[in-house]
Amino acid sequence: EKRKSTQVYGISTPRVFAVFFNVTKNAALAHDEVRQALAYATDRDAIVREVLLGRGQPAYSAFLPFMNGFASDLDFPRYDFGKAENILDEAGWKRGDDGVRSKNGTRLEFELTVPDWPELAHTADLLREQWEALGARVTVNVLSAADLQQNFVRPREYQALLFGEEAMIESDPYSFWHSSQKHDPGLNLALFDDKDADDTLLSLREDTETGKRLEKYRDFQEALIRENPAVFLYSPSYLYVVNGAVQGINVKSINTPAQRFDTISEWYMDTTRVRK
Repeated sequence: EKRKSTQVYGISTPRVFAVFFNVTKNAALAHDEVRQALAYATDRDAIVREVLLGRGQPAYSAFLPFMNGFASDLDFPRYDFGKAENILDEAGWKRGDDGVRSKNGTRLEFELTVPDWPELAHTADLLREQWEALGARVTVNVLSAADLQQNFVRPREYQALLFGEEAMIESDPYSFWHSSQKHDPGLNLALFDDKDADDTLLSLREDTETGKRLEKYRDFQEALIRENPAVFLYSPSYLYVVNGAVQGINVKSINTPAQRFDTISEWYMDTTRVRK
């Protein structure tokens, strides 16, 4: 609740929540068209409104618009329910009497595992509604943080995982997406394995020339669009409450909460006209 004497600042941070698909644990999710259709059937704007109360922004990639290397010209999979249905229809996924699609005996059903955190549990419920309208059967499995980490994340024993990544504004996606990081203690939660993407991620760590790095960032984002190893959802704003008398706070994006003080030398409370 905002008091009249305070001001709430919403600062962007490179933290992205997504559903990571483990295609080794579910036959339906191993189909490229299924992951692509789920990406188009996800109404991220509605999730941001309902879960974050508008205090955040939709995410369509591992990169956010304020992060270095974000390729704004790419055709990211934005919400288009009609297109999602057409993708599955054309690929032969037919609805059964119960409304669930199937193809060659494989039903479009999977388990969505999520930490026991109110925001993420609410997100999972909304995703279930959106994806079941498409013809999927989604079972939400809410787990304590300890159980999730020890018995599911570390051994990669999940079909779809709703989780977050904390990157940097000058991103190094290697840790989250290179195939060498597929297994614990690596952070490649989608078990993404693409040779071209691997080469791009490695070269990003070696090349320091800005123009070449931007090209490689773009190439990597194209690979994510092509393969859909995850459905990117949103990035919550970091909310910072300040006394309303304090002026001059112009921070727009930060890597860590402590960086909200980076421009503190420019803050002020009162100004007085002085005759010179």
